[in-house]
Amino acid sequence: MSSLTLGDVADLSKRFPELGAVDPLSFMKNCRDLRDKGIIPASGHDDTSAPLRLLPRLAAVLSRVNKVDAHHIDTLWDALRDEIWRMPTQRQSHRRTVAMFETTGWEKGITYISHYPPSWLCTNPECDYELELRDHTASYSVTFTIDDGVQYSKVVNLTCPRCRCNYRRNFYADDRSKARTYYKGVPDYIQVGENHYVEKRLAEIWTNDMLVSQTSATNLADLYHETYAVKRDEMENDASKFSIPFRTMLTADDVWNAILVLALLRDRRPHNRPLAVAHAGEGWPDFADALRERNERFQLFGQPELRHCCTGCMCCHDGYNNEGQHIRWKTQVALTECAQGVGKVMTMRPCGIVLGCSTLIPGADDATNAIMHVKNVSSLFGALKPEFWMYTGHEQARSLTEGDEWWDSVDICCPNGCMSNTFCELRTDDGKDRFETRGTGMKVTQWLDGYREIMDGMSAARCNFFLDEMVRLRNANMLLSLRETQCYPSYSPLGDKSSVRVVTEGELIIPPSGFSG
Repeated sequence: MSSLTLGDVADLSKRFPELGAVDPLSFMKNCRDLRDKGIIPASGHDDTSAPLRLLPRLAAVLSRVNKVDAHHIDTLWDALRDEIWRMPTQRQSHRRTVAMFETTGWEKGITYISHYPPSWLCTNPECDYELELRDHTASYSVTFTIDDGVQYSKVVNLTCPRCRCNYRRNFYADDRSKARTYYKGVPDYIQVGENHYVEKRLAEIWTNDMLVSQTSATNLADLYHETYAVKRDEMENDASKFSIPFRTMLTADDVWNAILVLALLRDRRPHNRPLAVAHAGEGWPDFADALRERNERFQLFGQPELRHCCTGCMCCHDGYNNEGQHIRWKTQVALTECAQGVGKVMTMRPCGIVLGCSTLIPGADDATNAIMHVKNVSSLFGALKPEFWMYTGHEQARSLTEGDEWWDSVDICCPNGCMSNTFCELRTDDGKDRFETRGTGMKVTQWLDGYREIMDGMSAARCNFFLDEMVRLRNANMLLSLRETQCYPSYSPLGDKSSVRVVTEGELIIPPSGFSG
């Protein structure tokens, strides 16, 4: 640590009265951070010495950050540069602070991490108690973190003396209604068991690992212990003398619970509704009702990207009909594939956006499953019926749809581009395929089938929830990619399901950039 004392600070103010109310410690920390990033280089002749002068642009930055006149920065630097250069790095300083709690605080019940309710007031809308809550219970737990490994942590719960609601870090519990209501938003630490918490950043990393690399919960738990759990090599003292009275090994159930709670809390955010589950004492709650509600919503309304459209999956055309009216029509494509490995059928756009995912109908062949799925997805509220549907078994599908009026306005094609010459709407003016359909369905199917082992042993409700969440996150990543490649992702208007319509007088007749054909 720096050897600068309060007396030195007072002496500095006497020597340089023009500095006024400047905070030298804040200035030193800011300079230390720039030093650690290599922005303030060491002295040219000695790596362990501070430079005599700061570069003008760095002095300007420090002047702005510290709210100090620019001409005072050199004065501060001359007086403090040696102290700044001896300061430990921010990481070293943090580790020393944590080590202090681990080596001397834990055995006295003083922890670096504490879990308190977000408010000390009763927020039950049916309770009129307005005073600060004083009735509390204290206990301890284990918290899994990224930067500080496995931490012993304190837990404080508050109870309202009037309504008896029990307020905790993530939720409040009402024993009378047997309900556990989570606070809105996602907390920094997520409770995953009776005595275990997980840092939110870890839950986000695990979710992304499952999305991108399809890593199992067991492997993620093992990876945590190899990567984050042990920090003893960075500690100056050994904290292992204190024996934590709880399990300190992360389990696959902890990983799953963290991912589950994170997904459910994220799901409630756009609806501005809290997550509520059954409360049965201190045990882990049953999320069956919450999973069922989410699954039913996705069945009724599809994925959030159900109304997606972009230049990679839709094209707009302008022309005139036989009556001389100016009309506009669209060409939109959908693909459907069956992922037998996970027992699912998916309908997607050529751009890669998945519109919906459902369980295969037992006993039905792939073509029947595909036909029923694209029809169901395209009939959901807000969805648009495609003009072209592409399916690998297009010949069988064509024969199965004969006599169904729904298919009269839909052309069934091969997704490999072998039929693009038959339909001018599927070609650009220079004769190339308008939409990239070759292999799109296969890529998404292979990605989904990669979850086969992860889903082994899951209940049907959890399986549907998990795959819907992975598809939702994949769609979100695809949207970023479509924006970067200037595919202009957007959403179709609600209520207008027509493929051809007359352009009214005064309406903008030029389609949005990128959608004209």
